[in-house]
Amino acid sequence: MKITVCTIAYNDYGKFIPRWLKSVQSQIHPAHEIIVVLGDKHGLQEIPAGAKFIYHDQPATMGFLRNLAVDAATGDYIFFFAVDDILLGNALQEISKVNADLIALRYYHENILNVTPEIVAEKLKEWRAHYAGACGYMAFKNGLGLRYEDTDWANYPLLFQAYMKGYTFRRTKEPGAVYIQRPGGHGQQVVNHRWGYLAIEKYLLQYGLIA
Repeated sequence: MKITVCTIAYNDYGKFIPRWLKSVQSQIHPAHEIIVVLGDKHGLQEIPAGAKFIYHDQPATMGFLRNLAVDAATGDYIFFFAVDDILLGNALQEISKVNADLIALRYYHENILNVTPEIVAEKLKEWRAHYAGACGYMAFKNGLGLRYEDTDWANYPLLFQAYMKGYTFRRTKEPGAVYIQRPGGHGQQVVNHRWGYLAIEKYLLQYGLIA
């Protein structure tokens, strides 16, 4: 399986690119290609080697920037990973084990890293039971025609587009990432569960799944 790994960086998030790039280059299952889209005010002072950089120096939405990477990708699968989160070394290997049109990478939440060694095992068990099915990071087959839209909940449009077209969806068996919750980000806002439900409801309405 040839996997194109993509990310976008804007509003000073370029400072995370060296760490992100190193994590992708350190994968057990090597990436077919690495694409980074730099938006306006990305904050990257020096361009590192090992990735294809696409520049868009005008203000643009997240959906627009993501779709620039989709259009440039040549791998069998396209996998977006947030530039400020942590990609574990087994991530692409776990994705490569799954046969589906869309593949969600299970992930850990940063909170599990703050517990003592004595309770890590129990916390992981609890986390997997309740949260490991979340679709925070998605790989999808190149050529399906899936497009990102302008929303913080980037994978919802992909999931509903796939649902309407009958594409298959699976999750990886093991987690391969750590989600970092930052103040002001959509992960912080999800504490207000109604906000999350409204985001989902928007796409249910858009695709005619509810009246």
